Amino acid sequence: MAIPPRPPAPPPALRSNPETFSANAEATILYQWGAFPAWLERIARFTESQAEAALTAALGGALPPLAGKAGQFLRVKEDGSGPELVARPAGDQLEAAGTGIMVKTSGGVVARSLTSGGNNGIQILYGSGSAGDPTINGITRTQAQWDAGADTTEAVISPAKLQGKVAAMLPTGLAQATWAAGTSTAEALISPAKLAALLTAPAARAVGSHALARRTSGTAANIGDTLAGSALAAANANGDGSSNLSGTWICLGYSTDTSSATRTTLWRRIS
Repeated sequence: MAIPPRPPAPPPALRSNPETFSANAEATILYQWGAFPAWLERIARFTESQAEAALTAALGGALPPLAGKAGQFLRVKEDGSGPELVARPAGDQLEAAGTGIMVKTSGGVVARSLTSGGNNGIQILYGSGSAGDPTINGITRTQAQWDAGADTTEAVISPAKLQGKVAAMLPTGLAQATWAAGTSTAEALISPAKLAALLTAPAARAVGSHALARRTSGTAANIGDTLAGSALAAANANGDGSSNLSGTWICLGYSTDTSSATRTTLWRRIS
């Protein structure tokens, strides 16, 4: 198809030629409002037809009519014979909702909003059932049961069940203030206070403290032997010293009865 030729324009209307001015002016007006606009319309139709022909050639088939197909998608037919225009699946609903995702179900592609209900977001679960009684990973419960988190079904790990399992492993009968203080003496608890006591060096002569001491009575002492503090005196390596101890002490070395020096060794208070 050739480009539509432009119609010839009438001679110009010149004031220098009064004999033809009036006729040429009238012919120019008729040309501008008649032949010339009609030619522009033919040019527009020609351009549109050329564009459709180019697109059709690129797609390898006939382009379907575009009239009345606003907002539709262009796709290849299932048999591959050519293109077709199809409506957007739930496109209008998604635009109206503002936010959402498309979900493929057994009934087709449907829109799902992410803001209109509780527990918004995307869950990687196998779900089925109805909207009121959803089935997740094969377990069907009402929406209220899923939200409550107190289900007793073994396949459901609810917050209530998890809390119960943890509580069963802890000592009972302790007030909240006791838990918060961390000073409980329950054997099942490692409180901050008890841990601090284990990590803090005991005071001199206190339970858990160590002392270099001389036996003031008795026979030889081997490692692991216990002795009353009244039979021990704090001493130096030579055995010099006379200050008796109190409590019960365990021997951490070896002590003989040869001299003051040999009766002196390392002890730890155990009570």
